Amino acid sequence: MPMKRFHLDRHAVVPLHAQIYDAISTMIQKDELMTGDGLPSEHELAQELMVSRATVRQAFVRLGQDGLLVSQAGKGTFVGTRPSSVRQVVIALLVIGFSEASHHKRQGVYGSLVRGMADATAKWEVLFNIFHFPIGSDLRTCLARINAQRFDGVLVRTWANVTKGDITSLTECGLPYVFIKRRMPNRAINSVIIDDIQGGYLAVDHLICLGHRRIGIITGPSDIHIFKDRLIGAEQAFAARGLRLDRSLVVSTPTTLDVDGFRCMCSLLELPSPPTAVFVSGDVMASGAYDAARQHGIQIPRGVSIIGFDDIEAAALFTPPLTTIRTSYLKLGRAAAELLLDLIRGSQSSPAERIIHPVLVVRESTMRCEKSDVRSSA
Repeated sequence: MPMKRFHLDRHAVVPLHAQIYDAISTMIQKDELMTGDGLPSEHELAQELMVSRATVRQAFVRLGQDGLLVSQAGKGTFVGTRPSSVRQVVIALLVIGFSEASHHKRQGVYGSLVRGMADATAKWEVLFNIFHFPIGSDLRTCLARINAQRFDGVLVRTWANVTKGDITSLTECGLPYVFIKRRMPNRAINSVIIDDIQGGYLAVDHLICLGHRRIGIITGPSDIHIFKDRLIGAEQAFAARGLRLDRSLVVSTPTTLDVDGFRCMCSLLELPSPPTAVFVSGDVMASGAYDAARQHGIQIPRGVSIIGFDDIEAAALFTPPLTTIRTSYLKLGRAAAELLLDLIRGSQSSPAERIIHPVLVVRESTMRCEKSDVRSSA
């Protein structure tokens, strides 16, 4: 019998019937099983894989519905004739290390990311499998958990920085890959990134052009490269205007949640000479900064101007609406999927980096600096 043997991961997040479906469909897509090839019976495959016959039947039914298998009474189950000459591509999206609170605060972000991927793959036969792994998860372990060999390529959205070990793990799997919003300094990898330096520059230059000179910066975790880049951009904006960043007004957070934005904003507002404007390098943190200003009886923007980063869906609904740097997750998803498909098809050589340029979105949370630095109750 021509079917290659495969194994199931009983500790994986993927149901057993789905693993069977994925394994057989991948063999068909990779021409390891050809039209007319026979498969074991449900009973035989259930015994071999040590699962119930009902589990195998679930997979066979779905494969039949997709036209990949056909059953012939009294003869058995065979690989069907594919309804399309276009080979289906199977892609995994790994989302690693983002807390439940982080997902909740960024409502719509991952929906936009997936919509962008769907836009890029609309004219192709592409099957997406999305996996979420908790904080502290190691990429090598994640790849083993999903049985990475079942996929044609993998998209990775991870909270942590990319390491040499991550690239080694992907190389050992032989998988085309693309990291989303992560890069490696001094090493080229397949990635789709935001120009965070440009974003930081745009944010601070906007405040400087409004006459602000005492500008606070709330940056994310100092060990994460994207926040380092945003701070570099801020410094460049000061330098371009013949000014210098006051490092005493820069505070970093352990997370990018609103509670840390609140804490850091409080520390800035309680300085003997507080800033007249604050660049917050994440919109979720900016919502905490808003709360801190309100608690201190300071109006936004008359008492303090605030600019964020990301333009999450809620940013336009802040009171007042948040001026921010827009980084489109729709564009990120589209560009990441396009790059991965190019790598899979061989039309793009590895490593490859594609850059999304951010734009300034001016709303009502920033205004021209008033020399009197008026601070009145909210």
